Amino acid sequence: MTLWLAHPALRPICTRDEQSGLDKIADVMGGTIELQNLGDAQLCRDVTAHLEHAFSERQGEWRVSIAGSRAAETWDLRVEGQNGFERSYTLSTAAGEHEPAAIRALVLKLVPPAKP
Repeated sequence: MTLWLAHPALRPICTRDEQSGLDKIADVMGGTIELQNLGDAQLCRDVTAHLEHAFSERQGEWRVSIAGSRAAETWDLRVEGQNGFERSYTLSTAAGEHEPAAIRALVLKLVPPAKP
């Protein structure tokens, strides 16, 4: 997988965590996004931008992890938050759930509403 790098003041930095084997984007709007085997750098950036927007008005620390599979056409999505919040979902290519906007919409359905 091609990893992308950007200046930290402009965008988060995507790096390879050798211990866990994940492509990790850290310090994203009060949380962490981990992406593994999603395909390419542009898709990584697009998914990150959509998830940043989804969590932009949420309080607390959030962790989103998406793991793709070369053997199957599904991705595993996991969202963790404060007070033990934890949700998992399988994203299907056939249902169009590998698109950044679809991922954002699904995450917003999984997490509790943002407090005003």
